[in-house]
Amino acid sequence: MRTVISVRAGTVSEPLSNLRFFATSRKTFSPVAGVPPPVGVVWEETEFIDGEQNVGEGAPAASISLSLYQEAEDDWLQVDSVPMESDGTYEFPGLQTGDYWVCLDVDPMYDWTLTKVKINGSDADPSNTPDRCVPVTVEGEEVVDWGVVHMASKFAFTKECDSADLAAEEITCALTVANVGETILYSRDVWDYYGLDGLEALSSDPPTGDMWQEEGEGGLDWDDLPDLAPGESEQYEVKLAPVAGAESAYNCVGGAAWNVRVPLGDDSYYDAWWDDIIVDEGDCVELAATPSPTPTPTATAAPSPTVTPTVLAAAQLPEAGGQPHAESGFAWLAAGLGSLVAASGAAFLVLRARRV
Repeated sequence: MRTVISVRAGTVSEPLSNLRFFATSRKTFSPVAGVPPPVGVVWEETEFIDGEQNVGEGAPAASISLSLYQEAEDDWLQVDSVPMESDGTYEFPGLQTGDYWVCLDVDPMYDWTLTKVKINGSDADPSNTPDRCVPVTVEGEEVVDWGVVHMASKFAFTKECDSADLAAEEITCALTVANVGETILYSRDVWDYYGLDGLEALSSDPPTGDMWQEEGEGGLDWDDLPDLAPGESEQYEVKLAPVAGAESAYNCVGGAAWNVRVPLGDDSYYDAWWDDIIVDEGDCVELAATPSPTPTPTATAAPSPTVTPTVLAAAQLPEAGGQPHAESGFAWLAAGLGSLVAASGAAFLVLRARRV
């Protein structure tokens, strides 16, 4: 029996899926008159995929919203969320001065890849803009523009193990990574991790670049992997050994593409925005020791059959208080059985007979 673990596909169309430092709580600010709001436009690259808004390129057909966050008391709080207008423009009015993050919330009903972010007309630095968010300071006018292309950037993991039984001497798992999107995935990592209380890693093929153990987990990492084009897949094999005496454990898979490339044809491509696609802490397989088989109960001997009583002829039966009749011209035949009568604690048999 093989155990199959299907890990959900990672995609850039999951809004704020990787914003680990952002909370979902909402903070309300009193409007401040005279403070220019952050504004901007979202455009779809339909004529040329080059990170520029060319003639004829307007708002995406899908409705895309944007969110605003601010750091407060060691947390990140959502300040506002607005949809873009039909022409792709948006603004966050009525803000206090301060530092904020403007984030593009790509509608999960559509698959979009972010190609460019510009702040006041200049290209933003991707290394300072995680998870489709850019920092802005509300003092003067801040304009943040976003370029997107209607292409999916996503991948999928499948993990197949030959056993989920901790009683096995060795467990072999095959990790399959597939590019199920339309863009090229590069700057990629793949990792396999497991609970140290139940498993230990023996080997991997291809050999892992790094093996680690911390806080009850162990893992294997493959870093800086080659580009994975649309439709391509690759496979890794991991051998694990159950820890003696372990009653349960888990075995998981994850990975990331830190960058994407939009294919343009003729083996050329456009390096899109640094749009991290991460699948971490995905589905895990739970392993357990097989319980000892229930002992088969010893077969109980069949009860002895009920002995059928011998029926005696009337001539053999004694009269009450006498001896059996001797053979004579008269014979006694049992014609029927009367009834069993109980009297004074004694029972006697009443027979009916006829003379022959």
